[in-house]
Amino acid sequence: MIEYKHWGEVPEHLKSKTSLSKEGFKPNEIRAKVYQRKGRVWIDLYDINEAIPKKKATPKQLAALEKAREKAMESRTCEVCFYVESYQTIEFYNGKRLCRSCYEYEQIKTIIEDARSIFLSWKENDFIIIDTETTGLSLWDEIIEISCLDSKGNLLYDTLVKPTIPIPSDATEIHGITNEDVSSAPTWEKVWKEIEPLLISKKILIYNKDFDISKISHCCSLYNLDLPILDSDCVMQTYADYVGSTRWMSLSNAVGYYIGHRAKNDSYATLELIQRVWDEINDIRGNGDGNV
Repeated sequence: MIEYKHWGEVPEHLKSKTSLSKEGFKPNEIRAKVYQRKGRVWIDLYDINEAIPKKKATPKQLAALEKAREKAMESRTCEVCFYVESYQTIEFYNGKRLCRSCYEYEQIKTIIEDARSIFLSWKENDFIIIDTETTGLSLWDEIIEISCLDSKGNLLYDTLVKPTIPIPSDATEIHGITNEDVSSAPTWEKVWKEIEPLLISKKILIYNKDFDISKISHCCSLYNLDLPILDSDCVMQTYADYVGSTRWMSLSNAVGYYIGHRAKNDSYATLELIQRVWDEINDIRGNGDGNV
């Protein structure tokens, strides 16, 4: 069997199966092969003089073929923007066929709407905001300051905490709290016994929930204190969802100005952010726009 290294060598009477089909023929026996660099495959070639003419389709067959084509096209058409996608990229969302762009938009819109609902649910609850400062960011670092506000902005608790480990200088550079500052402060054991009653049966809002809860849990374990299951939400995650961001942002970036790293300052800034979102939602409703 003859093998050609590229299409330029192939005689005119030799055709691929696809070429024959376009000209209304079916292939017979393979007479040669040609190497196709794209895909690095060998393509079978047939002599057009030996090819078998295709039977002409009947009107009924043509109508059925057209109906099948229309159905296939419909299955690949976005029901929102009517863009025609490939089968590999069409998505279903809430019972609708969507192109990739509309699918991502609907997902983001749902996330934003869910975040807005969470913010509004906080408005209906008598919540507590807490924030902490610590000796560092590792699993073994401890709380050295904690602050609690209620939903009306009343300061319920604010104190330094004496840790069982020294405060590193790099941590002091961030929040300004020194070992001397906490030398006469109460231990976490005393602080927790005073704070815990404030938190029971309350919705607790924390800007960086995972971090602060992990620090509270660690400090409680140091003194063999029981940590109840707290009804808490993460303001940072909810706010990122609300603004349609895939990345979390610092509290300073969220409120739009620099906040000194102290627990009371961060607690008030968190409350300010929540109240600002409430105002934005009220403005949207006032304008008659149901979407964020």
